[in-house]
Amino acid sequence: MSANQLSLHPLRRERLPKGWQLLPVGKVLVDSQYGTNTSASENGNTNVLGMKDIQNGSILTTNLICANLSKEERSKYILKKGDILINRTNSYDLVGKVGIFDSDDEVVFASYLVRLKVNEKLIIPEFLNYWLNSYSAQKTIKRIATRAVGQANINPTEFKKHCFVPVPPLFEQKEIVSLLKCCSSVIEKIEQLITAKEKQFTWLIKTLISGQCEQWEHLRAEELFDNVTEKHHPEEELLSVTQDRGVIPRRMLEGRVMSPEGSTSSYKLVQEGDFVISLRSFQGGIEYSRYRGIVSPAYTILRPKVVLHDEFYRHFFKSYIFIEKYLRIAVIGIRDGKQISIQDFLTIKIPYPSMEQQQIIAEVLNTAQQEINLLKRLADSYRKQKRGLMQKLLTGQWQVNTDKEAF
Repeated sequence: MSANQLSLHPLRRERLPKGWQLLPVGKVLVDSQYGTNTSASENGNTNVLGMKDIQNGSILTTNLICANLSKEERSKYILKKGDILINRTNSYDLVGKVGIFDSDDEVVFASYLVRLKVNEKLIIPEFLNYWLNSYSAQKTIKRIATRAVGQANINPTEFKKHCFVPVPPLFEQKEIVSLLKCCSSVIEKIEQLITAKEKQFTWLIKTLISGQCEQWEHLRAEELFDNVTEKHHPEEELLSVTQDRGVIPRRMLEGRVMSPEGSTSSYKLVQEGDFVISLRSFQGGIEYSRYRGIVSPAYTILRPKVVLHDEFYRHFFKSYIFIEKYLRIAVIGIRDGKQISIQDFLTIKIPYPSMEQQQIIAEVLNTAQQEINLLKRLADSYRKQKRGLMQKLLTGQWQVNTDKEAF
């Protein structure tokens, strides 16, 4: 192994268990191939997999694009079970995504993907797929990638040469794959339950809110909320306004977060129970805050001025009927210039059901949402455990108990 390879890859042969090999990926393949560059066609005769269809080590065959391919082209690019695809061109964060094809569907793959066909006398396709999705392999792949403006690229030759894979005996590979598949199965079942619960939650919103809106008393937004501007609180914590998590402290965001330059004295104070209108509220509704802190002056802060159940309005302001029926009246501009006119919004009449109704609906929706959040945390916990297990098993740090002989 050369010095350059040593710098790229964290594994060492001498640290692997007895009987294991450390090989360049190219040595465990019988072939690698770029996908088709045929342009998409709405009425095409062939389904084509793209970059977006590789998710969490799997390949999805729903919502595919189509292209017109000849019989010869289809034969050349058709995927078989056990084929592995790697995304060779994408943003730096997404380049190097890997998935294994495990479908009976007749599909081909696009040119930004590379197909890897394994030598099954050396390695099981599922084992290689798990390895290429591991932290160690993904770290190596990112080092191999070359960056350009807005994207990154992986040279397949460099990848096959410098990305190494630990190769245990086949019987041990099978045991490892079997164990990791059990983990994947548990996660998949939880994800299916989350999908079912989310559908149920959508139904509850339609039934409890959308289906009753017309029966409720309606008041102008300005009768229910004040447009509040409180500045000169630079000592308060910085908050971020998100569409999926509401208003949260910036420290809770993943990845690097840009800090404001200069003083934050002009930032607006948000208190617990306030609602915030953002530049993207015309798409995702109005966000709720359970935190005290400050946000950019570009945001509008709404504070209840009458007795109401803020949890009811948290759900209402994110509902489809609010965004499409009520809020769109206050949307001005077109395309990328769309925004909410605060003056218009404050004159919109919105539902004001009785406090008893607000409380009952909020409790039902909160319980349903808590179940979803609990399942998501459970799935995240299992994913974390699986990643740790992959790292240990695939590198030989932990070995499966087996009395089987090699074939």
